Amino acid sequence: MTATMIAIRKYAVRLVIVVTSFFVISCNEVTKNAKDTGGLEHVVQDRERPNDRKEHTNDSLVVPTDRNARLPVHETCQEPYGDMEVGFTTVCFWWNADLETAYARFRTKNSDNDDGRFLERRLPKTATHIVAGSYPLEIRYARMSTDSLLIDLFFPGGETQIIFEKKTNGVEVRTLHAPD
Repeated sequence: MTATMIAIRKYAVRLVIVVTSFFVISCNEVTKNAKDTGGLEHVVQDRERPNDRKEHTNDSLVVPTDRNARLPVHETCQEPYGDMEVGFTTVCFWWNADLETAYARFRTKNSDNDDGRFLERRLPKTATHIVAGSYPLEIRYARMSTDSLLIDLFFPGGETQIIFEKKTNGVEVRTLHAPD
């Protein structure tokens, strides 16, 4: 065998070990949480776990509505980046979720701030334009495709764009906070 083939084989073995470990940890987490809740998997159990890479994970055990229905939906976010002149961007990924699940989780998670407080309770199925009367705010929902959604929030002093995009293993949510 050549050195290249040996290196490829070592890489493949490492990849199998990592994937297997992730699967075992995920299965153990589902089993543990199901036991903790008396088998009621629809009970949401959230916990924040910061890690070394300045990302945080919010694991929740629920029954999602997509094809990965037995896998727990959880979120991984990067630290916001940007500056005051251009704006700040946050990228999160909702693993094992479809657009509706990611939207509902995002809205619930951000119900204390302006990113989620003014969003519609249910994800609109068509393009929607809302002008909030009690707060000077305009909201536009636009489906860019069947797998992506753009939400524009126009505030006095700035604009927030929230982009939901379905990927293979979940939904990427990109939040852009831009000043006027």
